[in-house]
Amino acid sequence: MAVYFAMAFECPSCHEARSLAVVKRVEVKPPAPSVETSVQLVECKDCHFKALALYQESGADAAESEVVSHRGYSLDAAGFEVLSQIIKDCPDRLNRRCRCPSHVKLDEFASSGKWPGKSEKSPFTLRISSK
Repeated sequence: MAVYFAMAFECPSCHEARSLAVVKRVEVKPPAPSVETSVQLVECKDCHFKALALYQESGADAAESEVVSHRGYSLDAAGFEVLSQIIKDCPDRLNRRCRCPSHVKLDEFASSGKWPGKSEKSPFTLRISSK
């Protein structure tokens, strides 16, 4: 597992502190003009739990107070690999205005709420580990 982002979270499966990390991410078209949205894949280094995480930050560009949502949805191995490949195929992952086939597909998933391999379990909130 390659970790690309330094922030680590508590794993909702094994509950180990600082074991869940973002391994891939891509910025996507926001649902509203003042909302930043990032699709992330997260994986636990201890139990290998895999999930989709959706990070949304609103009000960052406006005078209103900032609101952050970081929700996770467990994925089966096949869904994780499909999303991993889609993200990998994007030539400009940090450009939310990119209109490559990967971004188009991710926008379809986001608007429908139907992600490959997404569990029907309730979503979880990503919690930064304090340990």
